[in-house]
Amino acid sequence: MKIPMPDETLIPNGPYRRLLAALHQLHEAAGWPGLQRTSKAIRARHDLPDTISHEAISKILRGKVLPQQWHKLESLIRQYLTWSVHKREDLETEVLRIHQLWQYAVTDPGGHDQEQPSAKTHSRAAAPADVEPTEKDHSEQDLLPPEDVVRQAAVLPREQASDFISDQALRPDRDLLPLIVLLMENIPSEGIRLLQQAGISHDAADNERLADFAARIQEYPASAWHDEEPLHALFRPLFGRSDYGIGLVNLLLKRQNTAALHAYFEIVARRTDPGTAADFLVDLSKRRGAPSTVETFLGAVAGQMPRPLAHGLAVELGRRKRYKEANRLHELLAAANEDSRPPGTAV
Repeated sequence: MKIPMPDETLIPNGPYRRLLAALHQLHEAAGWPGLQRTSKAIRARHDLPDTISHEAISKILRGKVLPQQWHKLESLIRQYLTWSVHKREDLETEVLRIHQLWQYAVTDPGGHDQEQPSAKTHSRAAAPADVEPTEKDHSEQDLLPPEDVVRQAAVLPREQASDFISDQALRPDRDLLPLIVLLMENIPSEGIRLLQQAGISHDAADNERLADFAARIQEYPASAWHDEEPLHALFRPLFGRSDYGIGLVNLLLKRQNTAALHAYFEIVARRTDPGTAADFLVDLSKRRGAPSTVETFLGAVAGQMPRPLAHGLAVELGRRKRYKEANRLHELLAAANEDSRPPGTAV
């Protein structure tokens, strides 16, 4: 559904109108998908930072609301770009470009027209020529040590702190993990959010990076994560990938990283339906050393998947004539039920 650009009498030329024009271009490149379809597609994904209602999308495209929360707008942008079949490197470049357009717009929505920024100048926008720069704002600061990032974020309002942390996390040469660990101690919600962002991947070429990141996470003591599950946060977005992360599973097996493998299997068990879990299991069974890997996955299902869905998976496996796996899952579920009974309960 095509939505017309607001008239210039409503949104005059300037930063806000340039942002709107970019969003309308993305909407067109995506094939003008409907508002409800877009909202549902975003809600169904696990690799986006937030959800957004169809009413909010309508208000944004019609120029009735200038979004103040980048995370919601970012989810809309990434969904449109996905439908536009952008390559990943082009997608990230476009996200950064529009992020800077958004920064200009929220800072000065009705300001004078300026040269349109490019992704290469992201977070280093020059001040207008007739204004003497004073102190640097957060988007203009260089790479800061993790301690300074956390210290400055702690005194900002929540949304500004989140954007400031995201900006610093994207800086070249940033080693993300020390920043995440320090955030876990001081602003844990932001630490988990950065972990999830680190796990967003649409490309199997990222498997080495993800495996390395998971191994580094495990070098920190459990106390560093304050009762959170960092591997779960890292891997949670990955199951939205078309290959279900089978390539990463193979790499973790090759590296004998059983803790990371179990964490990923638990994510799959918690976040999938019986049909998709059956597909995943069939793919697992095709690899070398499959029996032990399938057994590990079935154990995760018995321990983590909601009971109705786990029994549904056993039924689905039976339909596919995977009787051995179906019977083994029934055994594991029965054993889990026995273990959960209070002492002395009659069977």
